[in-house]
Amino acid sequence: MVFYGDCAILFYCTQKRENKEDKEMRHFPQARRTGHMSGEVKEQHLQGVKNRITDQLAISKKAMLLLNVNSEFGGSVPGAIGFYDWVRSNKIPLVTVAEGEVASSALYIFLAAQSACRFITENCQIFLHRHEWSGGGASLTIAELRAEVESMEFQENRGIRIICDNTGLTRNKVLRIMNRPTYLSPEKAVQLGFASDLRRNIPSAMMGKVVEYRPRVVAAQARRRS
Repeated sequence: MVFYGDCAILFYCTQKRENKEDKEMRHFPQARRTGHMSGEVKEQHLQGVKNRITDQLAISKKAMLLLNVNSEFGGSVPGAIGFYDWVRSNKIPLVTVAEGEVASSALYIFLAAQSACRFITENCQIFLHRHEWSGGGASLTIAELRAEVESMEFQENRGIRIICDNTGLTRNKVLRIMNRPTYLSPEKAVQLGFASDLRRNIPSAMMGKVVEYRPRVVAAQARRRS
């Protein structure tokens, strides 16, 4: 497990050296290629996720990668959209699962997977809102403030376009949802096209085999890499 501030990134079985636990994990192909992105969305956190995805692809480019996304804070919009662009431009075989809460910019990380490869757990919620700026008490000239507003508008328009492209919703519909900060239930997220289905319904053909972690094996893996 790797910690970046308040963000935890976890991938199992990234080392080629095989011991007893690794041999047991042979029977769990999904666990070998599963990662977790949780906490605040920051560029350095996302770089860690990309590095571990790259490590997994170096081992095998055939199997799907499962990325669990859980962020109640959101964070960097440029960072999240940059991750989205990286996954799409490199055609990463990614499956994303929304769990806990996927808020604000974390939604773009979740949407990085193709529409048929996005799932949501039964108790998760997705939070959408219009983009906000926090100056942190900084003093700005009129020109600087105007530049900040233009940057916010550009980022928000990019985000809305990503949502529209991945859900089939119109821009006006997305704006109506975002104008009033909205929490989407799992059922509503599926209905609106943010997710394709609930987590429990991931097709076995997509993942090769839908499995559950065995705590003893997972704990051993986590200890060895912590």
